[in-house]
Amino acid sequence: MINGSKYDWESITALAPNGIMFNITEINYSDEQEIKEVYGKGSIQAGYGRGNYKASGSLKILLDEWERLASTLGDTIYDHDVFPITVSYAAEGATVTDLLPAIKITKVSTSNSQGSSAAGEKSIDFMITKPIVYNGKSAKA
Repeated sequence: MINGSKYDWESITALAPNGIMFNITEINYSDEQEIKEVYGKGSIQAGYGRGNYKASGSLKILLDEWERLASTLGDTIYDHDVFPITVSYAAEGATVTDLLPAIKITKVSTSNSQGSSAAGEKSIDFMITKPIVYNGKSAKA
């Protein structure tokens, strides 16, 4: 569609073990496949080799959303079982869904400042222990 509705923040839905995350203000995720040059005799690259795949992400949520998420993690924040987050983008009948299949929280930061309307906002860093699935296509087999 030309000049139609595009995916925007309002079109995003994040689903975690605590349900739809209504009080999320940011979500980011990325992955990478390390590719290394392989050389034989001489200075010309003979090919490449693959290194490790890794994926990670972060999100920001308001304090009440954090309390809902934390209540699903068990007794501690860092010793929880891995859990999935599904991120869906919906606009004009077309939905794209990414699956972060196995999240492990690695860092939690709390933000407060004078004049803030979102005291206690949590920034959460996480590693993703299995390949991201981008709209049904796995990043890595």
